[in-house]
Parts: sequence; structure tokens; C-alpha cells
Amino acid sequence: METRSGTILITFDGVRRKEVFNKKILPYMNSIKDKEYVYVVDNMVVANKYKKSYPGYNDILTGKVDHTITSNQHGYNKNITFFEKYNLKPILALAWKKFKFIYNIKRNKFKILNNHKKTRKINKKFSSRLNKSMKSTKYKLSTRNCYKMDDCKIFNTFCYYWQKNREPVKCGHLGFVGSDEWAHDNDFSKYVEFLKYYDNCVEYIWENLLPETIIITTDHSRGKNIWQEHNNKLPESNKVWCFVISKNKKRLDASKKLFSSPPINTDTYKLLQNFILT
Repeated sequence: METRSGTILITFDGVRRKEVFNKKILPYMNSIKDKEYVYVVDNMVVANKYKKSYPGYNDILTGKVDHTITSNQHGYNKNITFFEKYNLKPILALAWKKFKFIYNIKRNKFKILNNHKKTRKINKKFSSRLNKSMKSTKYKLSTRNCYKMDDCKIFNTFCYYWQKNREPVKCGHLGFVGSDEWAHDNDFSKYVEFLKYYDNCVEYIWENLLPETIIITTDHSRGKNIWQEHNNKLPESNKVWCFVISKNKKRLDASKKLFSSPPINTDTYKLLQNFILT
């Protein structure tokens, strides 16, 4: 019988519901969405009014809206994230460079692993083994695109450190960014390519790293017609989503009662509390 432990937060940057619930783009996640161990929230909205990444991640990680955070240029976050508040030691592999400000690593001394030189050797050694184990998947991101956005590097790093993690409370945050970058570049095919890669990563994590719970969500959505952008003038930027995958039935059932009406992205903080602390 498999032994599962720990909770992983996975964030896809700037991904619309339209692509998330498309079976051709995310075949694995859509194949399990009706399973008894999965709970899907397809009507979540962004709590902050700015519909930008920094405010969105602050909502998710601190559980509250800070109206002083109006853009991605905000400095070190004065708000305390979930992991810092409860003195946890999360595995943090985060492709977007602004996460060092969002988590305020100057204050809490958290290590965002992909910022450290020593992980380069780990990536080089571990990635070849990881890529071999993912060969059976139907889709794999090309090396060129991988390294353009660092998403493959942070995935490799996260997997390596998660397997080594022996903390009493096992938790982590894997944050992808390529989807948003390619969307801003107005390249829909690359945007979709990265989403397919993320789908494979979720499958690999669930089947091989064996966490008890995975929470997957996004910081903001995108415009319906002007899909390259997201802001408070594009209403569709407000429409986000959340996947909860867990083999802890008691906590999964409890999580369904934690959402506001309608669900808002700050509710993700309640999920972290529910699955990691209770």
C-alpha cells in the first residue's frame, strides 16, 4: 500500500478556466477531476481589484487583500505568508523572480532553491534521470523552451528536494511562470505547450512523489478577447479556478465547506491551513 505524506501548492501563472477545463490541453487533470479524491472549484474569483501577479499571490499566500499592493513592482511584502506564520520549512521552487519579495526572504530567511548556485549541479545530474522517468508521458516540453523560462529547472529542483525532505510537516510551493510569459508574448501555441507540460508535471508528482495533497491554482486569469493581457479593465481577468487532489478524505470533505460564496482566491489560504495544520 502506498504511503503518502505532505501538501504541495502548485501555481500556474495567469491561466484561464477555458484552457484548464480543456481535455486536449490538460488531459490528465481533466481525466481525474470527477474522481472521489478530487475537488474542483471552477467559479473562483480574484479578491483583489488589480488582477496582477503580485497582488494575486499575496491573496493566496497571506489569505487577505492588501490594497497597498497595486502592481508587480511592489517591494518586500510586509504581510506574513502562511508558511512563515506557522514556522514551517517549505520546499520553494519558484520560477518568477518576484517571489523573493512576495515571501520576503530578507525577513524570514526562506530559501527559494532555484536562486542558489548549488542547485545548478543538482539540476544537471537529476534532470537526466527525471527526464527518463517522464519519457512514458504523452507530451514533453522541448529543451529550448524549458530553459527559456526556467520552468523545467524549478520542476527538477522541486522533485529533488521533495524526495529528500524529512521535515515533520512536509509542505512546499512549486510555482510555474512560462504560461504567463508566453501569453504576454502573444504566442498561444507556446502558452498551450507549457500548460501541457504542467499537466504532465502534476501527473508525475501525484504518481511518483506521493504527496497526500496537491492544491493547484492561479494568481489571475486573462482577458476573453484580449487574452494576452490581464488587468482590472478586462473582466475575464477575475475568473480563476482551483483543483484539490487529496487522499485524506476527512480533510477533503472539510475543505469543501471552507469556500466563500462565491469562492475567492484568498480561500486557498484556508485550504493550506486545513491540509497542513489539522
